[in-house]
Amino acid sequence: MKKLLCKENVAFAALHWLYCSAHCMIYSFIVVYLTQHGYSDFQVGLLNALIAGVSMISQPLYGYLNDTFISCRSLMIVIAAVAIPVTLCIPLTVSIVPLCFVAILSLGFLTYTYNCIPEAWQIRVNKKKPYVNYPVTRVMGAVGYSLTGLVAGKLIDLWGFDVIFWGSAAHLVLLIACCLCIEKIEPENKGIKRGAQIEERIGFGGALRILLKNRPYMVFIISTTLYQAAYRSMLAFMPVIVQDAGGTNTHVGMLVFAGAAVEAPMMFIFSRLQDKAKLKHLYTFTAIVLAVRTLALLVVHSVTGLILLKSFEAISWGMYIPLFVVYISRIVPSKIYATSLTIGYSLTVGVGSICGNFFSGLIMENLGTMAFSAIMSAVAIAGVVVFVVGMAGKNGGTPAAEKEATAVKIS
Repeated sequence: MKKLLCKENVAFAALHWLYCSAHCMIYSFIVVYLTQHGYSDFQVGLLNALIAGVSMISQPLYGYLNDTFISCRSLMIVIAAVAIPVTLCIPLTVSIVPLCFVAILSLGFLTYTYNCIPEAWQIRVNKKKPYVNYPVTRVMGAVGYSLTGLVAGKLIDLWGFDVIFWGSAAHLVLLIACCLCIEKIEPENKGIKRGAQIEERIGFGGALRILLKNRPYMVFIISTTLYQAAYRSMLAFMPVIVQDAGGTNTHVGMLVFAGAAVEAPMMFIFSRLQDKAKLKHLYTFTAIVLAVRTLALLVVHSVTGLILLKSFEAISWGMYIPLFVVYISRIVPSKIYATSLTIGYSLTVGVGSICGNFFSGLIMENLGTMAFSAIMSAVAIAGVVVFVVGMAGKNGGTPAAEKEATAVKIS
């Protein structure tokens, strides 16, 4: 217990809390905010798909910068500082659709799945200080997310939507201060002189070739892309479904709270299971839970039922969040870990969100919630099948690609 409360764990817990809270205030309520300003389901789905698209560019860029040129701490501070004024521009442009799209897409480039940076940072600190516990500190992100969602929903009903933009900006200011309290870790792939030899850095193209040859990595990414397509579409449209069932912004806040409150203990449970159970079995479990939860929308239509379903979904998502980070850290070379992680985020969240949100917008607008539920459940099940078939006979160990990364100099 004493090590869990060490300075590093407390600082990373605060960092996850602040990021997740800043993220929650924007992305948990932006769909309702836009629809109340006259945006259609199709426009909202298109915007969410575009956000995912720009994040597919930003995430690998951030990862390679972290591995090769700039520390996670410095990059986080720069991104947060730029994101603050961009966040405050959104309510100023909402009445002009093209300008609002530009503002939200700019914020998406900066902060959508931004959590991959502190995650890579913490995994690297863990290599020097094994008592730094990622799953446990990441729990605080879920707790912060849940409490922020609950409070933000109530504040929106009292004071209006502007509160989410000011609140998110305030969290980003505190995040910058928190970054300054955590150890700076220099990039591992910058090219280091070891005795008489110089260990050359792996170029971005070389990193891609290593990952393409890494079967466990590729199977995991394809499967989790399908998982994200199902999950992100539900995440985007659940606030709309709740309001269609008679809920208010307060109920949307309760929805966020119910999900994140269950995520936290699931992350803690994962921290206990990660060295006792095979990660591929834990991932299969999370994907099956998501499929069951999505299918349940066919029979659950009340506000209370939808909130309870969100809690059930969190069993899956709470396990998935740390599993994704830890699993990739075990199957890729450490020199390109941040690159591998951010490419993974960009592909799974990016492609998953683009396909999930774009087609879900069309399905919701033309076929309704029942068809939406059935199709997204089928997508989640497809993710399970891809992973089980693709990983048949694999033990999840370090692939040959890692040996290649350490034996071959790639410019």
